[in-house]
Amino acid sequence: MTLTKRIIPCLDVAKGRVVKGLNFKSIKDAGDPVLLAEKYSNEGADELVFLDITASEENREIIKSLVSKVARVINIPFTVGGGVKTLQHARDILLSGADKVAINTGAWYVCAVLLGILAWRAGYCRPSTGCLFPHHWLTSRLF
Repeated sequence: MTLTKRIIPCLDVAKGRVVKGLNFKSIKDAGDPVLLAEKYSNEGADELVFLDITASEENREIIKSLVSKVARVINIPFTVGGGVKTLQHARDILLSGADKVAINTGAWYVCAVLLGILAWRAGYCRPSTGCLFPHHWLTSRLF
């Protein structure tokens, strides 16, 4: 069985702008998320991921109006994450136009039941989770 290669750009968003950096440091502005999302969609990306990288740190919800604007200009599957800590917040993101919800930092604060409920209510292919660990954790704590 051969796996199909897919192009899935990830837009890291801070303060409503796409940013680029290394390990979330030395962050530089990289453009307007709506324009970049539309460009990736038009140029053949298979899917788009939008992560509000400061939502959890700032203890706020993702900018739903920005999610809606992006959803209106693309025609590919759209995953959104950032600051998701409740089922209602995940529902709001889906209603704003996302196809999937990424629960990252929130997965540490919310029990696994949230993922199960979200999968049951929204569809099993819609929630996803990922965890970012500092590099030194991977070398000193797990091995």
